[in-house]
Amino acid sequence: MVQFKPFVILTFVIVILGLHNSVFAQDPTGIDQAAAYRVYYNIAGQDVAQTTSWTSQADGKGRNPQNFAADSMVFVITSDVILSAQWSVSGQDSKIVVWGNEFQTATLVLLPGSQLNALVEVGPSGQLNVLSDYYPRWGLMHEGSTVVFSLDKKIIPYHDFYNLTFLGITPVFEESADNTVSIRGSLKLEGEVVFPAARNAVAYIFLFHGNSSQQINTQDNILRAWNILFEKTEGVIRLMPNTMVSADNLMHFSITEEALFQDNSATFYVGNHLKINGSESNFDWAGTFIMASKEMNIVDGAGAQNTYTIALHGSTKKPVALPNVIIRANNRGGEFRFECPSESIVNIKGNLLVEKQAAGTIRFCSQGVKIHGDYIVEKGFRGQVDPFKPVE
Repeated sequence: MVQFKPFVILTFVIVILGLHNSVFAQDPTGIDQAAAYRVYYNIAGQDVAQTTSWTSQADGKGRNPQNFAADSMVFVITSDVILSAQWSVSGQDSKIVVWGNEFQTATLVLLPGSQLNALVEVGPSGQLNVLSDYYPRWGLMHEGSTVVFSLDKKIIPYHDFYNLTFLGITPVFEESADNTVSIRGSLKLEGEVVFPAARNAVAYIFLFHGNSSQQINTQDNILRAWNILFEKTEGVIRLMPNTMVSADNLMHFSITEEALFQDNSATFYVGNHLKINGSESNFDWAGTFIMASKEMNIVDGAGAQNTYTIALHGSTKKPVALPNVIIRANNRGGEFRFECPSESIVNIKGNLLVEKQAAGTIRFCSQGVKIHGDYIVEKGFRGQVDPFKPVE
């Protein structure tokens, strides 16, 4: 078993406690009014694995639970807790809720070697920091909640999170019936975070959805998956400057109705298919899409003898416009297809660059192509660009 020096663990605890910044909410899922539940609150600074550290009143008064094994008990954490050993809440319909209280937020830290056997929910003023390799059972992540995975390799559970942070880890993904990590809030990558290739491996997926405004901050890392999906009908998805996103297979944007996507000059690597649904008003583009094959630790694209697609869907009156596009993949014997709705054109607001290392046939939809910036085909490109109708 790996041994951790005390100062190393302490450093991680200090850092991840500092990550928490959320709002206080009054009542953890209405359990105060739920007569079917027996609710207990932790006493700040005491060992939560002891029944004497819990009382039936939030002010520290009232009765203690007799054990942690009875059914229908809710243990509400209202202050910062660091778990270093074992703790089990095993009763049917019983759970732990990291919630905070009227005056402060609450963070539950699971140190390396700790084992929490319980269903855990995280409330709007709560944060769960996972350094241990032993995970609890995952419950509801309320709006405003935060989960942080840190320290070495971590298996990432397929669950619906609100705010999610990866701190200095190598994420590991296992095969499952649903390989989707869903995020309704913001995603932050801190320290060095290296995602695995998904082609010919576990086809894990990131889905960004929900009604809240979301922020993605990769810092110097690359957010990577088999498929990366952005699906919103309201709210804003905002990428921080210098963000890099990579899909070994599909990158799909469905930004419709009142939603807005702002890329802040991000770089998107697409390994096979790019699909964009929405209208021009739904996208504030300034970045670059790179149709790629294989680039170490960045993208593992389909490569030769495949069909790469750039499919534009949505309103025919104000069709979505692409930012900058780079054709880079060595797709010898294959095609790059630009697809668009009937009565629409391929509208590129920036530049279209076909790099010299690229290969394949480039085809546009018959309605026409409008390129606002430069159109460059580098010498050495091994393929052809089918004739297209330029639109002024």
